[in-house]
Amino acid sequence: MTPPTRFRFPLAVVLKVSQLREEAARLRLAQALARVAAGRRALAETENLLKKRLAGLGGEASRPFTPEDFLLHLRHLESLSRALAGWRERLAQDEAEAERERHTLLKHHQETRLLEKLRDRAWARFRRELARRQEQETEAAVLARLPAGGHS
Repeated sequence: MTPPTRFRFPLAVVLKVSQLREEAARLRLAQALARVAAGRRALAETENLLKKRLAGLGGEASRPFTPEDFLLHLRHLESLSRALAGWRERLAQDEAEAERERHTLLKHHQETRLLEKLRDRAWARFRRELARRQEQETEAAVLARLPAGGHS
């Protein structure tokens, strides 16, 4: 049986699927990292707002606080504190999700690299076999041209 003259990698479909999975994992990681960055910005903004409100309370000491004003400020500060805790919790969840996506991407990347190495080895084997076959054909053609009696 003669080897094929055209290269065909039997795992080509598997390699393509692996590459698509890797690209999808890369996209999910980018989205997760964007959520982490947005969460960090929101957390920083909320912390800054809380600091401003606390600093503003010290500046308003020149005018007397009514009980209603005090309760209003207290509820607002409590609301900001709850928001801050919520942002911290959300940020922790987003960071954990980003780490999971990073591990998934690494796994798909390794799988793709393995399949690419297998493809490269198969390509090298195909090239060697093709070169050997061409050498045999050339040798056969040269021997066919020689006179039957020996050297010219």
